[in-house]
Amino acid sequence: MISVDLVAHNKLIPGETFQGFTETGISFLMELEKNNHVHWFYRHLEVYYKHLVEPAEKLKTALLYRIQTHLQEQDISIDLKCSLEAIKQVPPETDSTQTTYKPRLGLCFSPGHEGCHPCFHICITPTNLFLKGGIFHFNPSQLAYFRESILDPISLQGLSFVLDEILTRGVYTVNGSTLNETPDGYAHVVKPHPLIRHTGLWLTLKTPHPVNLYSAHFSDYCYVHFRKMTKLLSWLHNNLPRSG
Repeated sequence: MISVDLVAHNKLIPGETFQGFTETGISFLMELEKNNHVHWFYRHLEVYYKHLVEPAEKLKTALLYRIQTHLQEQDISIDLKCSLEAIKQVPPETDSTQTTYKPRLGLCFSPGHEGCHPCFHICITPTNLFLKGGIFHFNPSQLAYFRESILDPISLQGLSFVLDEILTRGVYTVNGSTLNETPDGYAHVVKPHPLIRHTGLWLTLKTPHPVNLYSAHFSDYCYVHFRKMTKLLSWLHNNLPRSG
Protein backbone atom coordinates (compact mmCIF):
# COMPACT_ATOMS: atom_id res chain seq x y z
CA MET A 1 0.00 0.00 0.00
CA ILE A 2 1.30 3.49 -0.83
CA SER A 3 2.14 5.45 2.30
CA VAL A 4 3.04 9.07 2.87
CA ASP A 5 2.97 11.61 5.68
CA LEU A 6 -0.02 13.76 4.75
CA VAL A 7 1.23 16.63 6.90
CA ALA A 8 4.86 16.56 5.85
CA HIS A 9 5.89 19.56 3.81
CA ASN A 10 8.83 21.82 3.12
CA LYS A 11 9.73 24.32 5.83
CA LEU A 12 8.25 27.74 5.29
CA ILE A 13 10.55 30.42 4.03
CA PRO A 14 11.26 32.92 6.87
CA GLY A 15 9.14 36.02 6.52
CA GLU A 16 6.39 34.34 4.52
CA THR A 17 2.92 35.27 5.76
CA PHE A 18 -0.56 33.93 5.18
CA GLN A 19 -2.06 35.27 1.96
CA GLY A 20 -5.18 33.12 1.83
CA PHE A 21 -5.99 29.79 0.29
CA THR A 22 -6.06 29.41 -3.47
CA GLU A 23 -8.82 28.38 -5.82
CA THR A 24 -6.50 25.55 -6.86
CA GLY A 25 -6.50 24.24 -3.29
CA ILE A 26 -10.27 24.35 -2.92
CA SER A 27 -10.66 22.76 -6.37
CA PHE A 28 -8.43 19.95 -5.11
CA LEU A 29 -10.95 19.22 -2.33
CA MET A 30 -13.84 19.28 -4.80
CA GLU A 31 -12.05 16.97 -7.23
CA LEU A 32 -10.98 14.60 -4.45
CA GLU A 33 -14.63 14.25 -3.47
CA LYS A 34 -15.39 13.15 -7.05
CA ASN A 35 -12.23 11.05 -7.55
CA ASN A 36 -11.88 9.60 -4.10
CA HIS A 37 -9.26 6.92 -4.60
CA VAL A 38 -5.59 6.48 -3.88
CA HIS A 39 -4.23 6.86 -7.41
CA TRP A 40 -5.88 10.23 -8.03
CA PHE A 41 -4.77 11.51 -4.64
CA TYR A 42 -1.11 10.65 -5.13
CA ARG A 43 -1.05 12.01 -8.65
CA HIS A 44 -2.06 15.39 -7.16
CA LEU A 45 -0.07 15.23 -3.95
CA GLU A 46 2.06 18.27 -4.79
CA VAL A 47 -1.09 20.37 -5.17
CA TYR A 48 -2.23 19.22 -1.73
CA TYR A 49 1.05 20.27 -0.11
CA LYS A 50 1.46 23.58 -1.91
CA HIS A 51 -2.12 24.84 -1.95
CA LEU A 52 -3.56 23.41 1.29
CA VAL A 53 -0.91 22.31 3.79
CA GLU A 54 1.43 25.27 3.34
CA PRO A 55 -1.29 27.96 3.55
CA ALA A 56 -2.76 26.18 6.59
CA GLU A 57 0.62 26.29 8.35
CA LYS A 58 0.87 30.03 7.63
CA LEU A 59 -2.69 30.56 8.90
CA LYS A 60 -1.76 28.72 12.09
CA THR A 61 1.14 31.10 12.62
CA ALA A 62 -1.05 34.12 11.87
CA LEU A 63 -3.76 33.17 14.36
CA LEU A 64 -2.17 31.37 17.29
CA TYR A 65 -0.53 34.38 18.99
CA ARG A 66 -3.60 36.59 18.47
CA ILE A 67 -5.97 34.03 19.97
CA GLN A 68 -3.65 33.29 22.88
CA THR A 69 -3.25 36.99 23.63
CA HIS A 70 -7.01 37.56 23.56
CA LEU A 71 -7.62 34.69 25.98
CA GLN A 72 -5.04 36.09 28.38
CA GLU A 73 -6.73 39.50 28.21
CA GLN A 74 -9.95 37.75 29.26
CA ASP A 75 -8.16 36.02 32.17
CA ILE A 76 -8.51 32.61 30.52
CA SER A 77 -5.33 30.75 31.41
CA ILE A 78 -5.22 28.22 28.57
CA ASP A 79 -1.89 27.45 26.92
CA LEU A 80 -2.99 26.85 23.35
CA LYS A 81 -1.23 24.79 20.74
CA CYS A 82 -2.33 24.38 17.14
CA SER A 83 -2.44 21.12 15.23
CA LEU A 84 -3.04 20.70 11.53
CA GLU A 85 -5.68 18.08 10.79
CA ALA A 86 -4.63 16.66 7.45
CA ILE A 87 -6.91 14.95 4.98
CA LYS A 88 -7.61 11.60 6.62
CA GLN A 89 -7.29 8.26 4.92
CA VAL A 90 -10.13 5.79 5.32
CA PRO A 91 -8.37 2.39 5.24
CA PRO A 92 -9.79 -0.21 2.86
CA GLU A 93 -10.89 -3.61 4.08
CA THR A 94 -8.92 -5.46 1.42
CA ASP A 95 -7.65 -3.80 -1.77
CA SER A 96 -5.29 -0.86 -1.06
CA THR A 97 -6.34 0.80 -4.30
CA GLN A 98 -9.76 1.37 -2.71
CA THR A 99 -8.37 3.69 -0.03
CA THR A 100 -10.61 6.73 0.29
CA TYR A 101 -10.18 10.10 1.97
CA LYS A 102 -12.16 12.64 3.93
CA PRO A 103 -11.84 15.75 1.73
CA ARG A 104 -11.49 18.32 4.48
CA LEU A 105 -8.69 20.27 6.10
CA GLY A 106 -8.72 21.43 9.70
CA LEU A 107 -6.84 23.49 12.27
CA CYS A 108 -7.45 22.95 15.99
CA PHE A 109 -6.34 25.50 18.60
CA SER A 110 -6.38 23.61 21.90
CA PRO A 111 -4.22 22.80 24.95
CA GLY A 112 -4.29 19.10 24.02
CA HIS A 113 -5.52 16.57 21.49
CA GLU A 114 -8.45 15.26 23.54
CA GLY A 115 -11.89 16.66 22.78
CA CYS A 116 -12.40 17.53 26.47
CA HIS A 117 -10.21 20.64 26.16
CA PRO A 118 -11.69 24.07 25.34
CA CYS A 119 -10.72 24.80 21.76
CA PHE A 120 -11.28 26.75 18.57
CA HIS A 121 -11.54 24.81 15.35
CA ILE A 122 -11.42 25.59 11.62
CA CYS A 123 -12.64 23.08 9.05
CA ILE A 124 -12.62 23.63 5.28
CA THR A 125 -14.66 21.21 3.15
CA PRO A 126 -15.21 21.25 -0.62
CA THR A 127 -18.16 23.65 -0.29
CA ASN A 128 -18.32 25.02 3.27
CA LEU A 129 -16.35 26.57 6.09
CA PHE A 130 -16.95 25.56 9.71
CA LEU A 131 -15.70 27.64 12.65
CA LYS A 132 -16.26 26.16 16.10
CA GLY A 133 -15.53 27.07 19.71
CA GLY A 134 -16.16 25.14 22.92
CA ILE A 135 -15.62 21.61 24.24
CA PHE A 136 -16.51 18.73 21.92
CA HIS A 137 -16.59 15.89 24.48
CA PHE A 138 -16.92 16.33 28.23
CA ASN A 139 -14.88 13.86 30.25
CA PRO A 140 -16.80 12.12 33.10
CA SER A 141 -15.84 14.72 35.70
CA GLN A 142 -16.72 17.63 33.42
CA LEU A 143 -20.02 16.01 32.48
CA ALA A 144 -21.04 15.62 36.12
CA TYR A 145 -20.20 19.26 36.90
CA PHE A 146 -21.95 20.46 33.75
CA ARG A 147 -25.17 18.64 34.58
CA GLU A 148 -25.17 19.98 38.13
CA SER A 149 -24.64 23.47 36.70
CA ILE A 150 -27.70 23.04 34.48
CA LEU A 151 -29.76 22.10 37.54
CA ASP A 152 -28.58 25.17 39.45
CA PRO A 153 -30.82 28.15 38.51
CA ILE A 154 -28.10 30.77 38.96
CA SER A 155 -25.49 28.85 37.00
CA LEU A 156 -27.98 28.02 34.24
CA GLN A 157 -29.01 31.66 34.04
CA GLY A 158 -25.35 32.65 33.61
CA LEU A 159 -24.77 30.13 30.82
CA SER A 160 -28.03 31.06 29.08
CA PHE A 161 -27.04 34.74 29.17
CA VAL A 162 -23.65 33.91 27.61
CA LEU A 163 -25.23 31.85 24.82
CA ASP A 164 -27.97 34.39 24.12
CA GLU A 165 -25.45 37.22 23.91
CA ILE A 166 -23.25 35.31 21.46
CA LEU A 167 -26.17 34.16 19.33
CA THR A 168 -27.31 37.75 18.85
CA ARG A 169 -23.88 38.63 17.43
CA GLY A 170 -23.61 35.96 14.76
CA VAL A 171 -25.33 33.15 12.92
CA TYR A 172 -24.17 30.34 15.18
CA THR A 173 -25.69 27.06 16.26
CA VAL A 174 -25.36 25.47 19.70
CA ASN A 175 -24.06 21.90 19.46
CA GLY A 176 -23.33 18.95 21.71
CA SER A 177 -26.77 17.44 22.36
CA THR A 178 -26.32 13.70 21.84
CA LEU A 179 -29.04 12.19 24.03
CA ASN A 180 -32.67 11.77 23.05
CA GLU A 181 -33.87 11.55 26.63
CA THR A 182 -32.96 12.89 30.06
CA PRO A 183 -29.80 11.05 31.20
CA ASP A 184 -29.94 8.34 33.84
CA GLY A 185 -30.06 9.70 37.36
CA TYR A 186 -31.96 12.84 36.40
CA ALA A 187 -35.40 11.40 35.69
CA HIS A 188 -36.70 13.04 38.87
CA VAL A 189 -36.04 16.51 37.47
CA VAL A 190 -39.27 18.26 36.42
CA LYS A 191 -39.01 19.77 32.94
CA PRO A 192 -35.21 19.66 32.74
CA HIS A 193 -33.50 22.19 30.49
CA PRO A 194 -32.53 20.75 27.05
CA LEU A 195 -28.85 21.38 27.87
CA ILE A 196 -29.03 18.44 30.30
CA ARG A 197 -28.86 16.16 27.24
CA HIS A 198 -25.51 17.59 26.13
CA THR A 199 -22.28 15.61 26.37
CA GLY A 200 -20.28 18.54 24.98
CA LEU A 201 -20.99 22.19 24.28
CA TRP A 202 -19.73 24.26 21.38
CA LEU A 203 -20.81 26.89 18.91
CA THR A 204 -20.59 26.46 15.16
CA LEU A 205 -20.60 28.88 12.28
CA LYS A 206 -21.35 27.05 9.03
CA THR A 207 -21.12 29.08 5.86
CA PRO A 208 -20.29 28.69 2.18
CA HIS A 209 -16.69 29.64 1.51
CA PRO A 210 -16.38 33.38 2.23
CA VAL A 211 -14.68 35.53 -0.38
CA ASN A 212 -11.83 36.34 1.99
CA LEU A 213 -10.93 32.64 2.23
CA TYR A 214 -8.70 33.51 -0.72
CA SER A 215 -6.98 36.50 0.89
CA ALA A 216 -4.91 37.46 3.91
CA HIS A 217 -8.12 38.79 5.50
CA PHE A 218 -9.30 35.24 6.20
CA SER A 219 -7.13 35.30 9.32
CA ASP A 220 -9.06 38.35 10.56
CA TYR A 221 -12.37 36.70 9.61
CA CYS A 222 -11.62 33.67 11.81
CA TYR A 223 -10.27 35.78 14.65
CA VAL A 224 -13.38 37.99 14.80
CA HIS A 225 -15.67 34.97 15.11
CA PHE A 226 -13.43 33.27 17.67
CA ARG A 227 -13.49 36.44 19.78
CA LYS A 228 -17.29 36.27 19.80
CA MET A 229 -17.14 32.65 20.96
CA THR A 230 -14.67 33.41 23.75
CA LYS A 231 -17.35 34.04 26.39
CA LEU A 232 -18.49 30.43 26.06
CA LEU A 233 -14.92 29.20 26.48
CA SER A 234 -14.64 31.44 29.53
CA TRP A 235 -17.78 29.95 31.11
CA LEU A 236 -16.57 26.40 30.41
CA HIS A 237 -13.09 27.18 31.71
CA ASN A 238 -14.40 28.75 34.93
CA ASN A 239 -17.21 26.30 35.71
CA LEU A 240 -15.86 22.87 34.76
CA PRO A 241 -12.87 20.90 36.09
CA ARG A 242 -9.66 21.28 34.12
CA SER A 243 -8.91 18.31 31.88
CA GLY A 244 -5.60 16.65 32.60
